Amino acid sequence: MSTQNDRNSQIGRFLAVNQQAFTQLLTFVDFSEDLTIGFAEVNFNAEADLLIEVLKNHPISQETQFEVVSFDENLRFLRDEIIKILPTIKREPNKKLVLIVRGLEKSIGKFDEYPPVLQDLNWVRDAYKTSVPHPILFVLPDYAITRLAKFAPDFWAWKSGVFLFKTTQSTRDDALARTLDSERSFSTLQTPEKQERIELLESLLMEYSPSHSGSEKNPSACSNILHQLGVAYLSQGKPVKAREYLEKALELTKGAENLSLRAEVYNELGKSYKQEGQFSTAMSEYQASLEISRTLGNRRGEANALYYLGNVCQDLRDWQQATVFYQQGLEIAQEIGDIYSQASTYPQLGWVAQQMGNLTEAERYYQHALQIFSALGDRYGMASSWGLLAELEGNRGNWDEAESLYRQCLELMTELGDRYGIATSWALLGQIEGNRGNWDEAERLYRQSLELMTELGDRYGMAKISGVLGEIERNRGNWDEAERLYRQSLELRTEYNDRYGMATSWGVLGYIEGNRGNWDEAERLYRQCLEVETELGDRSGMATMWGVLGYIEGNRGNWDDAERLYRQSLELMTELGDRYGIATSWALLGQIEGNRGNWDEAERLYRQSLELMTELGDRSGMATSIGCLGETELGRGNLDAAEPLLQEALVKMQELGMTWHIAETNYDLAQLYRQRNYPELAQQHYNSAHQIFQQLGAAKDLERIEREWESD
Repeated sequence: MSTQNDRNSQIGRFLAVNQQAFTQLLTFVDFSEDLTIGFAEVNFNAEADLLIEVLKNHPISQETQFEVVSFDENLRFLRDEIIKILPTIKREPNKKLVLIVRGLEKSIGKFDEYPPVLQDLNWVRDAYKTSVPHPILFVLPDYAITRLAKFAPDFWAWKSGVFLFKTTQSTRDDALARTLDSERSFSTLQTPEKQERIELLESLLMEYSPSHSGSEKNPSACSNILHQLGVAYLSQGKPVKAREYLEKALELTKGAENLSLRAEVYNELGKSYKQEGQFSTAMSEYQASLEISRTLGNRRGEANALYYLGNVCQDLRDWQQATVFYQQGLEIAQEIGDIYSQASTYPQLGWVAQQMGNLTEAERYYQHALQIFSALGDRYGMASSWGLLAELEGNRGNWDEAESLYRQCLELMTELGDRYGIATSWALLGQIEGNRGNWDEAERLYRQSLELMTELGDRYGMAKISGVLGEIERNRGNWDEAERLYRQSLELRTEYNDRYGMATSWGVLGYIEGNRGNWDEAERLYRQCLEVETELGDRSGMATMWGVLGYIEGNRGNWDDAERLYRQSLELMTELGDRYGIATSWALLGQIEGNRGNWDEAERLYRQSLELMTELGDRSGMATSIGCLGETELGRGNLDAAEPLLQEALVKMQELGMTWHIAETNYDLAQLYRQRNYPELAQQHYNSAHQIFQQLGAAKDLERIEREWESD
């Protein structure tokens, strides 16, 4: 009973401020015949529901059948859709049919010029007379009506009435309480709640917009709403849409009294560009925020901007500069006693230390963060810290410990009902199984994660998981299925213009073509990737691409070009302080010298690589370097020295599931045992190598070992 009373009160308040508009609307309905067009301007969906409910319960409904037809986003041909619906409507005898069209604002949009749905509406206006011979009432918010009048002027000219319904104060107050005044941030909301809040914010925007005739003329409130809409769309992974609101917020924050909000808007703009991989532009936005905060003496704002600048440097793998920004931000947070900011910065410092190979220092930072989050009772922070510690243990090759920590995360996310956290945890557990070589279990976990990401509408997460599933198929040797999944990931990344993600996808597709021996196609894809990374200022990505282009030249037998590209890569890796990249470059240069027969120089480079990989605790890198040293001894003809090195490398590679390297090392051992005149052992290792290369679809490698084996 109380619920019905509340509903009646809402209807009463709505009609009290809109009696004149409602009376005019009733007159329109009463006198409308055949195709008659009217527009009801209602800014809040909840009040549109009230209006339709009142119409259906009014005595006028004894002679009128109201049918609501609702439409989702991306509608282009409205008339076609109405024609499809009309035959499905069960007509009530002796009643006039009035169509109420809702949801068209989603297709009309707010910013694009000439929305397709309005172009078509204007173009086929005359066809409505015969195909839709019924009165139509469009229920739309004010901006949608304004845009319809502008972009479909011929259709607009046919209107028989425009009925302006005011928003009640109680509806406006409720929307403010649930959005701007809410203590819950977007990051903690589930997808339906996020969408509901976005709709409320967009409705509030119409109420407070300076361009709205009945608005509060409150630019400060309007800029706050625009800012929050930008934050909302960023949380959905829609950076371009977010910028449409943020840039308008920036225009409204030019006055000195709005400088603090202006700094926050710059930060959100930085995040939008960072999401797309436009790192140099993101840096500029964060720098603008930093300058404002310093001008205002806003130490907290200054620390935030430094934190975001550190994040961009991290994406660029500029570990040294990232550390500088994070340390500066941490010092400010310590000075002002901001414990939470300290807890957020420690993991970032830990991650950078981890990438530089300082695992002990990284663990210390992660434990600092965990200690603070635990003291604050921040369970999300605790779960995040466990995840980072798990990844650290994974880097050390401690898969059981890593799994235990990830399962702690999963348990807590399940308890909190955080479905995104659950999906992420499944993906991380899948990564563990992949590192163990348990591809079936890894795939199961990734597919669980993908299914949930799809339910949540997380297109970015879907793209990422599709790519990982492609990697699993690549490791199984299913190149065609791997390519399909990588292209699926590329399609999703292209959809929301994730340039950085697109470059990554081109890189892995290039890797597939390289393994097929299609060097020209591989080079084309790698150069496409390099072009975007150069454009985005991703120096780490550029260094990696120079390395793979060097690898292609090496496979073509162009040793000088290969060396030049490897040295270019090494120089940039050294500048960036990327020790893993440096170790990899030394190993690749060692391979060049080995192919030239310069065994001493090859050995020197491989030992340098092994020493650094050992420091970094990179077990796969260590295994590869040991195998390369074994190949060097084999090349010198030192079979006694080569055998234990190759056997050691093979064991490590098998432990880590390094499929291609296992095949290559088996082939090296086959050659060694053939030279020692152990034909059965030689054939056994050759067969293992042949089988793996065949499974991997590595046509060029198969052709190479078959040719060499027969000629020997």
